[in-house]
Amino acid sequence: MKMSLITKVWLIMLPLILCAVFFLDRGLSAYLFQNSVPKNLMFSLREILHLPADDLSSVHASVLMLDVIPLLIACSPIVLFVVAMMRPGRLRDLMMLGGVSVMVAFVLKNDLKWFFHRDWPFLWTADHANWYLNPAHGFHLMAGRFSLIDDGIGAFPSGHSAVAFAFLTSFMMILPRSRPLCLLAGCALSALMVLLCFHFLGDVLAGALVGVSCAFAVRKILGARCAEVGI
Repeated sequence: MKMSLITKVWLIMLPLILCAVFFLDRGLSAYLFQNSVPKNLMFSLREILHLPADDLSSVHASVLMLDVIPLLIACSPIVLFVVAMMRPGRLRDLMMLGGVSVMVAFVLKNDLKWFFHRDWPFLWTADHANWYLNPAHGFHLMAGRFSLIDDGIGAFPSGHSAVAFAFLTSFMMILPRSRPLCLLAGCALSALMVLLCFHFLGDVLAGALVGVSCAFAVRKILGARCAEVGI
C-alpha cells in the first residue's frame, strides 16, 4: 500500500520535533541570546525596513512582517464570504482551501498551546513566562483555563508557523509551481521566530506540522479541486 504524503511528513517531522524539544531547544536559544543574535538581527531589520529606533523591547510593534499572520487570520472569514459569490475555478479553490485551513489551524494551535503550556524562550516583555528567567520551567500540561486559550498561554506550537504553513500548503496544493517559493517563505518566517528568540526550534517545527496537517485535512473534507500532489 502506497504511503500518503501527509504520513511521510509526519514520519519526518515528528522525530525532528522530539529531537529539538529534548536535545536542541534550550541550548540553541541560550547560544542565540548569549551572542546577542536577537538584538543584532532586530537592529538589522530596522535598518532594512527603515523603522524608528525606539526601545528594542517593542518587537511586536517593530517587526511589521510578523503582523501579516494575525491579519491573515482576521481576513479568513471575509475571504469565505467572497468565495461563496465566486464561480468555480482555481482561484475559488485556493481561497476556500486557504481560508478554512487558516481558521482550523488557528483554533487547533490554541488548543495545543493550552494543552502543552510551554514557557517561551527569551521574550522582550515581562507579561509571559520566560524560560531564561526561570530555567526550571518548561511544559505545564493543561495549566490555566481552557476558555482563555490564546497566543499568550504558551510557546508550543508556534501560532505564526501553524497559520503560515496552513496558508502556504494550500497554495502549494492549488498552484504546484509555487512550492519552492512557499517553502522558502514558511522556513524564513519560522527561522526568524527562532533567531529573535520568540520561539524554540521545536515550537516552529510543531507549528509547521500543525499547519500542513490542517491544510491536508481540510482539502480532504471539502473535496476541493486541487492540483495533484502525489497522494
